[in-house]
Amino acid sequence: MTKNERAYLEANYKMYVDKALAAKAKAQKNPDDKDLAARERAHWNIVYGYAMAAVTVLSLTVEEDEAYVIVSAWRKEAMDEYERGVNDL
Repeated sequence: MTKNERAYLEANYKMYVDKALAAKAKAQKNPDDKDLAARERAHWNIVYGYAMAAVTVLSLTVEEDEAYVIVSAWRKEAMDEYERGVNDL
């Protein structure tokens, strides 16, 4: 896997986490809206699916355990970046 391929995989994963966090924030603002809650769950399902796909692709070049650690680090970075953005507003 090239650096560009890995960077693309990471950027897409972080984008999906960011979208899921935004959906979570909307759902928390309107707890009675079942549609927003369903959208949040859908976003987290996409994040989970993409994480599993990323682990599979990364496992081609690194050990599977290391791939899980890498994807977990991406998630933490994305969540931290989202929190910093929310706090900066």
